[in-house]
Amino acid sequence: MRRRRDLQLLAACDLAYATPGTMFCLPGVQNGRFCAKLAVSASHSIGRGHVMKMALSVGLFDADWILLAGLINRAIQPDPLDEDAMGFARTLASGRA
Repeated sequence: MRRRRDLQLLAACDLAYATPGTMFCLPGVQNGRFCAKLAVSASHSIGRGHVMKMALSVGLFDADWILLAGLINRAIQPDPLDEDAMGFARTLASGRA
């Protein structure tokens, strides 16, 4: 089963990872209750053109598209996701990034 996530929290992150099967959307777009405030916060991260595509197409976008749009840093399989993220966090904490 594919997981579906909205972009509100993701747009607030400095670094983000996702699994390839995760699908993303702007909250409310699919049920007709679109909130422009969320699009504004997402547009600060990925740009107006990408946000407009998401808002006007009423679609779901996979992790590969979100990676190319620049909202996540890496798409990685679920098994090594925690290990990979923690390894990167340790590197950042050590000051040798």
